[in-house]
Amino acid sequence: MQRMRQNTMLAAVVLMSVAVAFAGCGGGSQAPPTTPVTQNASVTGQYNLVLTSTNGKGTTNIYTDFTQSGTTFTGAASTLVCPSNDLSQCKGDDAPVISIAPSGTVSGANVTMMISFRDYSGTFNSTSNPLPITPTILITLAQDASFNLTGKATIMNSPCISSLTLSGQAIGDAFSLTDAASKALIIALPTGNSFTFSYNFQPTAANCAGDFGRGVVMTNQFPWDY
Repeated sequence: MQRMRQNTMLAAVVLMSVAVAFAGCGGGSQAPPTTPVTQNASVTGQYNLVLTSTNGKGTTNIYTDFTQSGTTFTGAASTLVCPSNDLSQCKGDDAPVISIAPSGTVSGANVTMMISFRDYSGTFNSTSNPLPITPTILITLAQDASFNLTGKATIMNSPCISSLTLSGQAIGDAFSLTDAASKALIIALPTGNSFTFSYNFQPTAANCAGDFGRGVVMTNQFPWDY
């Protein structure tokens, strides 16, 4: 892995420092050898990482600034993830609405990084007040190394809400999300290739007060699935 200006791939070799041991001799005796010490890689700084798919899905550029503490490092909240380096497909750079922040660890020259994000799209309807036109929903989520989720939902054809700012937790393959300002809760469970979810708004919510219902979303993996 090299710096942003050199534009190499994520799997590139990280520079490492090796302490060379010298054995001295004199007076008929030899000093014991010194054990070589391998220092951990340093990844602090600005990076342009290029992921190359092994499934024929092209490349994805990740633009970020890494900060490192010991053997762990974290990317900036303003990280940009751009499939095919296409500006129209970029995700991130609008924290705290959605923050795609890569994180990882170093061990000597080995660098391990995790970055997780998904789009979901589908429909839902109110159980308490069914609508004649079914609303649609698009959810974009990012997940950190501790399984915390951040994201946003864009909603169409709903008479009371058009967007949500989400935070929550991945629980196995299921997930739980809330929008504290809108007083909304979403719980989603995997059902084959889709997710069934329930939602409810608290009675004191400014919009959709007391509304609850169910829906189904599908995972839009391409081009993110490598």
